[in-house]
Amino acid sequence: MVDVEVIETDRIEDRNGWPIGRIQAGQLTGYVRQALDGGMLAELHTRDQDAADRLRVFVDGHQVWGQPLPAVADPALRTP
Repeated sequence: MVDVEVIETDRIEDRNGWPIGRIQAGQLTGYVRQALDGGMLAELHTRDQDAADRLRVFVDGHQVWGQPLPAVADPALRTP
């Protein structure tokens, strides 16, 4: 069993007034914004090495960063 992290979300703006979605969860802060070329930019920042070591990132269901999920993690429980 693990402790559940509090997850908070809010909307901030850059200096030009463009919207940025911010997510804060424990030792992780994420930002999602529109890039100047029209694409989307997702940034993740960890506060310490332990948080960086425990971070896992998935894009379109494919893991692109971090250690594999434990075998007990049911893929059906992942966020769609």
